Amino acid sequence: MRRMCCLLACLVLLCGAALAEKTVSLPGGAYELVLPEETETGEGAEDEELRLVFLLPGLEIDVFAYDRGESTLWDLAQQLAEKGTETEIREINGIEALCYRTTDEADGADCIGYVLEDGGQLVELACWYGTGEAAETAGEIIGTLRRAEEK
Repeated sequence: MRRMCCLLACLVLLCGAALAEKTVSLPGGAYELVLPEETETGEGAEDEELRLVFLLPGLEIDVFAYDRGESTLWDLAQQLAEKGTETEIREINGIEALCYRTTDEADGADCIGYVLEDGGQLVELACWYGTGEAAETAGEIIGTLRRAEEK
C-alpha cells in the first residue's frame, strides 16, 4: 500500500510537471519549442526580424527570422568564425543547427545562439543568460526543439 501511494504521488507530480509547459511555434512554422508555463512571451512586428521574445528569470530568448538568401548554415558559421565567434554545426533532435557563443561588449551579457534553416529563411534563437542556472534552462528549452509535424 505504501509503495502504491508513493507511485501515485510520483504520477501526480509528473502529470503536474507536464501540464506546466506550453508548446510554441517558431517563425516559419517548421519548428516548435516547449517552454515552461511561467514563460512570458512577447511578439515583434510582422515586418521586423525580431519576431518573438521569451522571458524567464535570468534568461531572455530572442527569436529572429530573416531571409536566408544564398547562405547556408556552413557559410554563416564560417562568417561568424572569421569574426572570432565560437561556432559549431550540431544536430538537435535530428535538426541541423548552427550554434554560437558570444558576449555583448556593451553590457557583458553572455549568449548562446542557435540558427536553423526553414525553407527560404533562417530562424535564430539568441539565448541571453545571466546565471549558470539560466544557461541550463536555455539548454533544456533548446533540447525540446522539434519539427512541427512531430508530436
